[in-house]
Amino acid sequence: MSAPGTGAPDTPPTGSTAADLIAFWDWAQATGQVRHDTGRANKLACHRILSTRPQWQSLDARALDPEALIDAFMMANTDVLAIGTIDNYASTFRKALGLFRDYLADPDGWTPLRPRHRKRPRRPIHGAERTPGHLQILLAEGRTAELIYPADLTSADAAAAIHTLRKVLPTLPGINATGETS
Repeated sequence: MSAPGTGAPDTPPTGSTAADLIAFWDWAQATGQVRHDTGRANKLACHRILSTRPQWQSLDARALDPEALIDAFMMANTDVLAIGTIDNYASTFRKALGLFRDYLADPDGWTPLRPRHRKRPRRPIHGAERTPGHLQILLAEGRTAELIYPADLTSADAAAAIHTLRKVLPTLPGINATGETS
């Protein structure tokens, strides 16, 4: 897979695992299929998001649920990464995974210039009325907490809300330093 002594892949990976996804972006970058910075960004986003799963290298890239992986990455990193950074990783991961799946579907006809994967729909423009969502969270002793959220909630919105809740909940009246009610 590599030319002797170069460490650079001269042929694309032939498998469909998550490890092959990473190797694919090494190959695409090394062979000029994509710009150096694009290949590096795609590889980094894939690695960062996939690494939230144990033994991620053996996962089948064709069967991955990108939104579930992004949610896990967001939950693991809301305290250490800015919302915009999480969004950038998520967007780059979606695109990189889609292009890899395109390659797997048609290796000979693949080009990064004409992706065949579906693009995500654009968010609704202001004024588009949509019904908000309602989440009921079950607590100990039969109590509940309720959360109302906008119908167009994004992963960045959710990450911001989680970040705020982690800071605000412990400071609410009636909560002591250990998080127990007084």
